[in-house]
Formats: sequence, C-alpha cells, structure tokens
Amino acid sequence: MNKWGLVLIILLSLVLSACSDDSELSNNSNRVYLEIEQSNQYGATINPGNGYFVYDKGAIANIELEVVTGYNFEGWQGTNASELAAVESNNGQWKLNMDEDKNIRAELKLENFALATTSPVNGEEDIPYNLKKIILTFNNKLGISTTYPQINFSKVNASDDEGIDNRDFEIEDNQLIINLGGNFLDNSYLEFGEEYELEITNRILDEKGRSFAVPNIKFKIETVAPEAPFVGIDLIDANNQLEIFWQRTKDNLKGLGDKYAVEYRIYRSINDKEFSDEPYKIISLAEGDFQLDDLEIILREDINEDVDLFTNIYYYKVRAVNEYGKVSEFSNIVSTE
Repeated sequence: MNKWGLVLIILLSLVLSACSDDSELSNNSNRVYLEIEQSNQYGATINPGNGYFVYDKGAIANIELEVVTGYNFEGWQGTNASELAAVESNNGQWKLNMDEDKNIRAELKLENFALATTSPVNGEEDIPYNLKKIILTFNNKLGISTTYPQINFSKVNASDDEGIDNRDFEIEDNQLIINLGGNFLDNSYLEFGEEYELEITNRILDEKGRSFAVPNIKFKIETVAPEAPFVGIDLIDANNQLEIFWQRTKDNLKGLGDKYAVEYRIYRSINDKEFSDEPYKIISLAEGDFQLDDLEIILREDINEDVDLFTNIYYYKVRAVNEYGKVSEFSNIVSTE
C-alpha cells in the first residue's frame, strides 16, 4: 500500500468517526435530549441520579420536545446564567449554546393546599373547626420513601411547645395527606385571626426517586362577620321615650354552636343619607346597658332636648360586632318620621 492509500484510509476513518451517533445521554456527551412539553415548558430532569446534568463549557445541547407532564423546567443554572446564548428553535428542536457550565433541573411543584375538617365553621371548607387532615397536592406522582417526612405544624410566633410534630401521613398518587386526628381532639380547633405554619423538614421523593424539598406553608384562619341586625322603632308616649329594638344577631360561627354578637354600634343622624363614620352609641353585652327580652335587644332613649321630635326627624341604623372584632353590614334604617 502506498502512502496516498494510507492517508485515504486515515481520512475515511476520521469522517466515519465524526458521523457516529453521539446522542447517548451521558455526562461526557455534548448532545443531550431533554423531555419538555412544548406548550408549557414542563419537562423532566436530565440526570435522575442527582437531579442535575452539567454541561462542559462551550457545549451545545439539542433538546427534542416530547410530551411529559408534571415537572417545571426552571431554565439553565450555572455560574453565570446571563451568558446563555439566544435559544434557537427549528421544527420542534431547541438548541442552546452553553457559554459556561450550566445545569438543567426540574422541581416538584406544590399545586394545592387544603384543610380537611370534621365540621366546617361557617358552612365553607376554607374555615376549619376541628382540623382533621392537611392535604398537599403536587404536580406529579409521589414515590414511596423509606424515610418518613418530619412534619411540624404550629402557630406562627408561638413557643416551640405549642407546635405539633406529626409523622402520620399517607401518599395517594400526587397527594401527601397528613393526618392530624391524633393531635386535634374534639375540644381543640384552629383559632380565628391566627396564622399557622406547616413545615416538612426533610425531603420527599417523586415517583422517579428524585428528592425534593417542600416549601413551608403559612395560612391564616379568617373570622366571619356577624349577621346584620334588622331594626324596629316605637314611640312610647306615656314614658316619653323612643324604643329602638332588634333581634340578637348570630356571629355565624356555626361550628362553635349558637353564639351571638357581643357588641352593637348605633348610628344616628337627622339625614338618612349622611351618617357619621363613628357610632354615637355603643352597647355591650358585657356591660348590660340595654334591656334584653329573650333574644330581643331594646334600647330606650328619652325624648328631651337631645331628641327633639318637633324639630327633627331622627334616623337610626345598627351594626353588630362579634367577639373577634368582625363587624356586620349596616342594618336597615328606621326613623321617627
């Protein structure tokens, strides 16, 4: 064989080597394939072993789009992500030029947080009375872990001994269900107006064995306002008095039994369109400064120089306040006309 034949064989070998398939997924490959859903950029992690795939400086990654649900593609991570070159797309293939080491990672997302109760307070599931379960719904199926999630549920800004440490949980498809029945008894309930925090201190697994940290969740139990009173008015000539009366209004905390508003704010005006923002009188159940006839409240006002029926027409309306400070809408307006 002459020297030109040897050169030809060497060149042919180089060409064949350059044309070989280098699409195998490995840490040494410059070409990788990432499953991403084209419509919403959801994808999966390249390397299931550690959740990351690192590219060498200057590497080019070709990404073939395939439909995979459940994982959020959070972009390229690296020492200087701003140096990532412009993304090019051609018939469903995406090409990214990596100027420095970059990672692809996906993250399990918490999509919904719900409270399950033995009985709701106001007929709605979002205001719990006896808390039974906390349900966390993720964007993909969870895996069965040999490590129990360490779960802490506590009132925000409370001392440590008020927290609830609980490991009783179950996994159903994409839900982590935390059972609190052993801690929340019949006489224990979430407090209105208070903020609570749920913390899972170790990581959970998805169905592919990847571990993810669950973000802390804070939520506040909102109170509900009492019903607006319905007001009536009478003029008692014999006693030279006005009687303003209304039925005691429930504070809408049905899960806690029949409880009533603890304060009423009375507004008075000589113009039915213009009332002061401040009540002219406040009556309290604790002080007993009104007559209580069964469930009817009767407020009597003497007709004197302050209440001159010959000169003015007086208009009254009332608001109720429950023990948590929530104020009702205004009642109907009554007058001395």
